[in-house]
Formats: sequence, C-alpha cells, structure tokens
Amino acid sequence: MNQQSRNNKKIKLENLKKITSNGFNIEKASDKSVDLAFLSLKIALEAYFSTYHCYGGQFHLITDDSYKDLPDFLTYGDIVGVLVLSKYCEAYTECIIHFHHFAELVLKNFLRNENPLFVVSKSNEKDIVLKHKINKNSLSFEDEKDLKTITFSESLTTLVSLIENTSDDYYNKISFILANREVLETLNDLRNIIWHRGLYILNYAALDEFIGRYILPFVDEVTKHETYSGHKNLWNHKEIHCKIDPIAEIINHFEEVKEGGDYNIEKVAFLKELGRAAYNDNISYFQSQSLIENKALIVSQNDYNYDSEICICPVCGVNSLIIYKCVDYEVDQDNVVYSETSYPIRVKCECCSFELHHEIGNASEYGIEGIRDFWV
Repeated sequence: MNQQSRNNKKIKLENLKKITSNGFNIEKASDKSVDLAFLSLKIALEAYFSTYHCYGGQFHLITDDSYKDLPDFLTYGDIVGVLVLSKYCEAYTECIIHFHHFAELVLKNFLRNENPLFVVSKSNEKDIVLKHKINKNSLSFEDEKDLKTITFSESLTTLVSLIENTSDDYYNKISFILANREVLETLNDLRNIIWHRGLYILNYAALDEFIGRYILPFVDEVTKHETYSGHKNLWNHKEIHCKIDPIAEIINHFEEVKEGGDYNIEKVAFLKELGRAAYNDNISYFQSQSLIENKALIVSQNDYNYDSEICICPVCGVNSLIIYKCVDYEVDQDNVVYSETSYPIRVKCECCSFELHHEIGNASEYGIEGIRDFWV
C-alpha cells in the first residue's frame, strides 16, 4: 500500500468515526416516547398481518388440497409464481427477525432494570471504567461499539435461572417467561436460520400457528407488564371502526383449537387483513374524508370490467370500500342479452387499502361481528 492509499484510508476511517459519533441515546433523548422494542414489535406485526395480502387473490393456492402434493418437477414457486413467493418470503423474514428483536430487547430490559451489569458479556467483566459508565448510563458510541452484551440465549437462560431461584416479587411478575421458554428458543432458532443461512422459510399455515398460538400470547403478556403497559400507541394501530381487535381475536381462535389441530385459515386471514389495513389507516393532513370518498366513486365508475357498489369500510369507517362485482350475460340465438347477473368477487378500500377476495368467506361465517356480508 503506497502513501496515497494510506492517507485515503486514514481519511475514510476518520470520516466514518465522525459520522458514527453523530448520534444520540434514545433513553435520554425521547423520554420513552420512542422504544426500539416497540418499533420492532410494530414492524413484526405489520409483516405478519400482510402475509394474506401477499397472495393477492391467489389464496386458493394455500387452501386447495390439490396443490399440497406437487410432482417432483414442480416447486412451490412454480405454482404461486416468483412475485407472490418473493412477497411472502419478505414478509416472513421481517416478521421473524423483528419479533426476535422485540423479544431480545424485552429479555435484556428485564435484566437491565434489575441490574445493568446482568447483560454485560464476560469479555467485558474486568473493564471497571466501562462498567462504571454502564451504571451511570453514560456510554459513548465508542463505548457502545466495544461493549459486548450477552446473547439472546444467554439472556433467556439467565432470566429463567433468576425466576426459578429467587422469591423476589420483581421476578414473580415476569414468571410468564418460564412458560414461554420453548417458544422463545424456537423463535431464536428460526431467526438464526434466516440470519446465518437464509434458506428455510415456514409455510403459510405453520407461520400462522407459530405466531397466533405462541408469539402473540407472549406479546400480550409482555405488553401487560407494568414496564411496558401504557405505551400501546407506540406499537399498535388505532382502534378499528368495527371495534374488533385482530390480535385478541387471533389469540382467542387458537386457544379454541387444540395444539396440532386444524385452525380456520380463512378466519385468521380475514383478521390479519383487518390488522394490516389498520396500520394503513392514516388520512393525511392534505386529504379529507370527502376527497377519499369522491376518489372511490371515480375509481368505481371508471372500472368498466365490473359492476360495483360502495359501502363503509369496517377498518377506517370511510365510505370508500368498493365491492367489485363480476357480471355474467346470457344471450339468445340472435345475440340479444336476455339475462344479466352479477356476483361480488373482491372488495377494496380506497382509504386504508383493506382488501379481500371471495375465497375468504363472510365475517358472519366466522362469528366476527360488526362487519356486513360482502358475498351476497
């Protein structure tokens, strides 16, 4: 390496150090109005809720038994298409990685709240100055870079040991970690498979069961704990117009189905779509409800391939949900139309983007109240 190259490298390193030192400590800067655990939880939920939407009218590829036993020369990607498969894999990856990040920060926060040094790796144990800064919450970027914290697995093992071997009230209140130990270990395995190899993805129904039966109840326990309660606005969507809570309903559904039993995949898809659209229910400052309703009217009138009607959306409450209807004509021998029938095949809201296809049944079929039947 010549002198010019060494100088360029030195300049680059100095500039990188300058860039990375230009930041802030979230705890000091936000007064709990921002929490990375909640941000990851929000991303994870949005990703999970979007998995039905990834299939864009091809949900029968999930539910139709004829697609389950494919010949050797066909792959799943051949059946659903590369675009659909890519969207699902993206949503799956976001879902697992961010639920894992949420869980890891929660575990470490429970330890740190008791003693900040509980999360310090053994490699930093003898660094007295660094430990002092940890206790004073005065770590710089350079300190953070050098600080090694314990892994997800070590955090879980340490927390489990403290819960099992102490009678402290603090640990009694987080005893739900014990019941979720195997779930969190599995989440860690799935995350590591994605992160280090990137070759294995759970199928749609398996992801539903893992998240709906195991992860969402864990999330519910965490967000009810006194450390995390009262911050629902940081991770959850605002109340849905029809008053349904998709997370609670999905948890309730899996509680009603025994482990290993067949759950109602269409009902859960319906609930997930409510959740996905709820995160999109944000009318901007420059829009008004009347403008959105006018847009829905124009869109419906200009689509000459379908008949349509407009109704109130169960998610955002705006009169902008278009029910698209396919029209069938019967003609006589002179090619004159003598009969016309129409039937709904899809609904889509021009405000929050709530969208269902007719392969999903009516809400009333699933015991979901407060939502009109679309397929009538």
